[in-house]
Amino acid sequence: MRIISFLISNIPRQISLKIGSYFGVFVKIFIKKRKDVALKNIKQSFPNLNPNEHLKILNDTYKHFGKILFEFLSMPYFNKRKLNKIISFDKESLKILSDHQSGIILTAHFGNWELIQPIFNVNDLNLVLIAQVQRNKGANKFFTWARKQTKANIIFKKESISKMFKVLKENYLGLAIDQYAGKSGVPVTFFGKQTSSPIGPSLFHLKAKVPMFVGFCILKSNNKYEISFKKLIIENLAQDIKESSILINQKFNYLLENEIKKYPEQFFWFHRKWR
Repeated sequence: MRIISFLISNIPRQISLKIGSYFGVFVKIFIKKRKDVALKNIKQSFPNLNPNEHLKILNDTYKHFGKILFEFLSMPYFNKRKLNKIISFDKESLKILSDHQSGIILTAHFGNWELIQPIFNVNDLNLVLIAQVQRNKGANKFFTWARKQTKANIIFKKESISKMFKVLKENYLGLAIDQYAGKSGVPVTFFGKQTSSPIGPSLFHLKAKVPMFVGFCILKSNNKYEISFKKLIIENLAQDIKESSILINQKFNYLLENEIKKYPEQFFWFHRKWR
């Protein structure tokens, strides 16, 4: 994989993204494992659209997936100049984050979430990611290597929670909280249907007493990214972990839904969000 990564990184970016888009179409045609899940999720989220519109979102989702996959494969070779060229960091967001220097970064598998870490680094913002260990050992090894080439700091979900609290003293802690959390999560709605979301954000916020920020890295029509964050403020937040988790996750889902409605093809519809 490292050889493939190196080769792709040497292809002009616009051509690489185009090839990635074609690769996404190839995956849709020949690797159908998650196709039905994605289409079902799209239909449930946009019941007012017709079947052709559902299929268009599905097709565009695969193309977007291909693009960000090729971007991820190139990412280990991105330097500061390259990152600043392809990513525009909202100035107000950057000022707010620079002023705080620590807190909880809440995002989703939407846009290009993998580029949040490196753009934080080049702007002198210390971000530690909570990452999921990949089931495939080879894939996990490559993912870890690729992220660390951009000087990423990673904590895996299986590691101690005390380590995560220690991180929050001087760093931002990043979590993607859009996946189904099962019985360990709390009930919230997403596009009008009940699902389960994690309690982690509430736990960290209440115990560490640090602010929360919500943001995404969106691919625009010119093939450049825009990244912005806003402070997540909830009035009269309960001190009970479960109750506060419901409020935090529901507010996050509301913000995420609004962004997905603008760029539906950029959400990772392949996860089983509702069960």
